[in-house]
Amino acid sequence: MYEAVCVGGQPYFPTWYRWGYGWPVGRGYKGLSERELGLVEAKLEKYLNSN
Repeated sequence: MYEAVCVGGQPYFPTWYRWGYGWPVGRGYKGLSERELGLVEAKLEKYLNSN
């Protein structure tokens, strides 16, 4: 299972279970930009306020 996840979970495959799902395919493992960090914070705040 570990090996399957290491191979099939790469952020470069257009699958629903890839690492970084939710970001565009091909983004890779780079850090979040200021804009992306703002998106994450806004979505987290919205989630926490609704639950």
